[in-house]
Amino acid sequence: MNLTVPPRANELEISLFGPGVGECVVAHIGGGEWLVVDSCLNPESGEPAALEYFKRIGVRVESDVRYVVVSHWHDDHTRGVSRVLEASKSATFVCSTAVRQDEFKTLIAMSRELNLKDSTTGLDELNQSLRCIEERREAGRRKVDVGPKFAHADSVIYRRDANETLASCEVVALSPSASALARSHHDIGALLAERVAKRAIVNITPNETALVIGLRFGQAIAILGSDLEAGSSPNDGWGAVLRTTAKPGPGQVFKVPHHGSENAHHDGQWTTLMAPSPLALVTPYATGKKPLPSEADVVRLKQLAHGGVYVTAPRPGRVSFSDRMVEKTLNDVAKVVRSRGSRLGHVRVRVSSLKSSPTVELFGAAFAA
Repeated sequence: MNLTVPPRANELEISLFGPGVGECVVAHIGGGEWLVVDSCLNPESGEPAALEYFKRIGVRVESDVRYVVVSHWHDDHTRGVSRVLEASKSATFVCSTAVRQDEFKTLIAMSRELNLKDSTTGLDELNQSLRCIEERREAGRRKVDVGPKFAHADSVIYRRDANETLASCEVVALSPSASALARSHHDIGALLAERVAKRAIVNITPNETALVIGLRFGQAIAILGSDLEAGSSPNDGWGAVLRTTAKPGPGQVFKVPHHGSENAHHDGQWTTLMAPSPLALVTPYATGKKPLPSEADVVRLKQLAHGGVYVTAPRPGRVSFSDRMVEKTLNDVAKVVRSRGSRLGHVRVRVSSLKSSPTVELFGAAFAA
């Protein structure tokens, strides 16, 4: 097991990084080309996990990273993404169509004043990324499509035909649905209107418009579930994903949505989107009153993912003692640990573009559940 060995030209790689809070996926899509989805920081170095990994395996970030994708604007998915984009000189920036609305630009500008829970830093990172794109456009970089590319269900993000040395490749968006986008735009408008009227704050849930990515390289297929939740109707969430026409086929690798939470579970994920014995990759959310995944979440995932469940980092849980003062002290310490993040974990999956079994390697804090 050697972290510094890059994938072969005809291998799909899905590398999932995550400390106690945070998530990043990097994907090798063949021939030395890479895709980055979301970003997190290494708690020890403060550097974006994707950039540290690329340096270790010899990726020329300025030319080899083709796309930098932000699935949604929650803080734990965006930390350091503007730095990743800045380093990826030839990359196209991709985000949800929800960002396209004029109201969203106003939301970004007012994010600090509105004090949106779990989203202020994410909006700052998104704003900085959009500024980076604008600077490249003004500098006249017309040789590459700098973006932003706005994606929604059934959008094709990238497509490459097969040639003499490489299999075909396709990267598609499987969400957000039109229904979710319409509701999100309404909520953003309502937030800004209410703020002007009485400084009230309505609840905006970026998870509803999160990008789910389907990735196919030859016969190797992965589904990157972001934080998309199950949805309250067939027109939303995973019910809508199951009806998309761009589905790449049964997947061998599933980046489980929303940190394994039950509110992101849909039976069709496993019966329709995934092959019979898929791998499940999970990042924890080790903060708040109910850190994820719960023990029940892990049991459920192990019953469904017969290829194995792999988690990037442990989830600190609550402790219970008869002495209430001891219990309170230890749980207060646990809160600090969760808020600062834990050691970075890395789950790396590689599979040939021909039909074969994936190989899994674990680094740092990552473990098999």
